Amino acid sequence: MLFAAKPLSTVHVGIIGLGRRGIRALRRLTSLSGVEVCAVSDYVQANVDDALSQLPDGGRGCLAVSGDRAWSEVCDAAGIDLIYICTGWENHAEISLYAMERGKHVAVEVPAAMSVNDCRKIVDTAERTCRHFFMLENCCFDPFALTTMRLADEGRLGDIIHAEGAYIHDISLCEVEPTARHSFRGWMVRAYIEHGGDPYPTHGLGPICLTMNMHRGDRMKSIVSLSATADPAGKSKLNTSIIRTHLGRTIVLSLDVTSPRPYSREMITCGTKGFTRKYPKECIMFAGDTEEEAYRLTDERKQQFRHPVSERWGSEAEKMTGDNEMNYVMDMRLVHCLREGLPMDIDVYDAAEWSAVTELSAISAQKGGVPVEMPDFTHGLWRTAAPHKFFL
Repeated sequence: MLFAAKPLSTVHVGIIGLGRRGIRALRRLTSLSGVEVCAVSDYVQANVDDALSQLPDGGRGCLAVSGDRAWSEVCDAAGIDLIYICTGWENHAEISLYAMERGKHVAVEVPAAMSVNDCRKIVDTAERTCRHFFMLENCCFDPFALTTMRLADEGRLGDIIHAEGAYIHDISLCEVEPTARHSFRGWMVRAYIEHGGDPYPTHGLGPICLTMNMHRGDRMKSIVSLSATADPAGKSKLNTSIIRTHLGRTIVLSLDVTSPRPYSREMITCGTKGFTRKYPKECIMFAGDTEEEAYRLTDERKQQFRHPVSERWGSEAEKMTGDNEMNYVMDMRLVHCLREGLPMDIDVYDAAEWSAVTELSAISAQKGGVPVEMPDFTHGLWRTAAPHKFFL
């Protein structure tokens, strides 16, 4: 399961989707050594023009296309190693599958797909074409999440028995992209409300799954999901899902993007010897601590147990400007693994498992919270797979 491709001295990138996240990705990637952005595309020509203006020499020699099918031209182009997808959710799977069939590695924004069937297609295609499939789940590179992973890896939290994650974000406060085809506030709120489950589970789920070694000795077995309703039509305003693993551990996920609540991803990890939580106030607590001691010692413990990934790439990311640390670390790790020929931090099975919650939560919620079985995308290999590792 630890797939590694041939090392690339330079990673030639084609970026598809040049809205807010796509432009930020372009700025990050062009700041990294060993990377050349050689193709850009978007529905909107103005976004393409903006991207070109931010490339060296105004993007001279860069393939730049716009229109509804412009993405296929980028995937078809020779000399591109990695397709970096920052489009809307609805075509992540289509573009990813097309790109891998044309010999390209893929990095895609979350979620990777909106249906279990598309998740299966992505796994099958990545295995058959021997291409990397990396889901751009930046929250896995949050410094506090990485510290929690180190604490878990070193056994300092004991046996992890429960975790909680969330995406609580009043997106009515988000800025609107002036050239967006659809208003971020408009289509995203509409997508959340009409979905009926949790269409955006991976920010809360990703760090938990790496910490708990999902598909590496344990796996998500079933999900129960319930959505609160706020109108006679029964459309969802808030979703809560509970996942049970094969070993009997539990994961709680919460989604709320319309209430006036403070931003939170929860990031709670409960073990037999320790506990961590990021929101609303960071806490690292070990067995025997009082609450006062735990809060007082948390900053010291964050430094003491800083993850090697944060030590190496976080320090460099802190020097960057224009974006947050975890986005830079995510891209630096992606490029590092491609250039060194190493397995990815987030593999295709992670992407499929976490994204499958999108459809399965809706099925459970629409049936009143009945348990729904989670598929095994690893063909049974999860039982003997080695624990998660960041290859340095």
